[in-house]
Amino acid sequence: MTPSNAASTPRFARATHIVSPAHQLIVGVPCPLERATTVVVSTLEQWGFLVFAEEPAASLTNAFITRSVARQVLALDPRHANLILAHNPSALIELPLKFMILASGGGATVRCNDPAVVFATYDGLALVAEELSALCQSVLRAIIRACSDSTCSGPSESAAPLLRIQS
Repeated sequence: MTPSNAASTPRFARATHIVSPAHQLIVGVPCPLERATTVVVSTLEQWGFLVFAEEPAASLTNAFITRSVARQVLALDPRHANLILAHNPSALIELPLKFMILASGGGATVRCNDPAVVFATYDGLALVAEELSALCQSVLRAIIRACSDSTCSGPSESAAPLLRIQS
């Protein structure tokens, strides 16, 4: 995706119909919060990301939202960080990638910012942004596969075709 068509591209949504902001990728699954968090972390680690945080979102806890309803995962891929540093260091502020996992009616909702949208304002990063966006979508697809029909079987090695579905 190039910055010129970012606004017209449908948003990624799957499993439950949840309206999301234009800059977010979102998926709802029937797995419990802890299982969805485990799938996010293991998938990111499997693909070489450094996971910086897998803990209850402390800021949410401080805002009187209980620990059992939210988790935040921060992840960085060193190869993409180096590409961003080489081509437009001002965009490093957008890293690491952030995934928010929220308990939702016995299941979980996972959100992350879409790098294709977030990096659209930075010159020279269109290809890096597209690749990071594809990786984020792959994480969400892994959650869908792992949590489909409440089986919660774990991340899959194979990547499904990219899905961009109107929410």
